[in-house]
Amino acid sequence: MPKNGYYAVAVGRSTGIFTTWDECNEQVKRFSGCKHKKFKTQIEAQAYLDAFTRLQLETNTRCPPKASAEVEENATSSLALSHTKIESRVPIDRGTESWYAVARGRKTGVYRTWNDAKRQVDAIPGARFRKFATKSEAKEFVSQHVAAETRDPDPKDPNTLVAFCDGRSALKTYYLI
Repeated sequence: MPKNGYYAVAVGRSTGIFTTWDECNEQVKRFSGCKHKKFKTQIEAQAYLDAFTRLQLETNTRCPPKASAEVEENATSSLALSHTKIESRVPIDRGTESWYAVARGRKTGVYRTWNDAKRQVDAIPGARFRKFATKSEAKEFVSQHVAAETRDPDPKDPNTLVAFCDGRSALKTYYLI
């Protein structure tokens, strides 16, 4: 059942912020150990993902933490500043690098700053993006989404433009002898 809001998926088939329940549900349905939560604003959803990522980095593990209450508590405390501008909401550790992957937005790619990535996802329904510690992780996130969304066109679909240069047709089968 569709609901309005922003859905943050911290652990699932694909992670990020989704604008519809259907998109979120695709990522978490029948996914063991998934972590997701609904928020009223995109800023709150991003803060939840940031808190989750920080907690994972602090524990030096790639596995999701067993208790999600810690993540939710950290995310909730991070939301105290949600009235501030979105540029200041993404924390930047001066000692570490941050990379921002935009898998679905105005222009997909990997960006060095949140402001650059934000320009690509602002006011885009279904935008998918995430912050990473390394450039290679960010590139992998983008390539996984591109591969998942790239399909060969169906020549029998009336909305697909297909040109046959050898005299064949999608509607009839010809046998060359």
